[in-house]
Amino acid sequence: MRAPVSRSGRAARAPVSRSGRAARALRGSNVVEFALILPVLLMLITGIIDFGWATAVRTIAVSAARTGARAGALTAQADGPDGIAVTAAADKWRSVGLPLTPTIVAFRTGTPELMVVRVRIDLATLIGFVLGPQTLEITSVQRMEDQP
Repeated sequence: MRAPVSRSGRAARAPVSRSGRAARALRGSNVVEFALILPVLLMLITGIIDFGWATAVRTIAVSAARTGARAGALTAQADGPDGIAVTAAADKWRSVGLPLTPTIVAFRTGTPELMVVRVRIDLATLIGFVLGPQTLEITSVQRMEDQP
């Protein structure tokens, strides 16, 4: 019977088996490498989770500020647009169901008059690996439809 031939035309060799000691040493080095990489990998994963949380909170705050500014801008001067804006922004925030409590401020300024809504949140990160501001402040401005 003829020996199997590899692509290069040489006779194929049978795989060499490792001795028991060499196999155990290889498994031991794999465990050590994994132990060295694991903390870095966990920090990376928790950082991604925290960044996603902060981004979601920011997106919801932007939406609440816009909703409040729009509602206040469409309200007649006599109906108290500042209170309507705060209520609309707070309702939008509550509709999402996040456990954080924002501070919402609405006021009118300028000529032509503008409705300004500020949403401020003390950001509580889930794990604590996000660097940067721990307070988010989002401002939304809309031109008042009913000018004085």
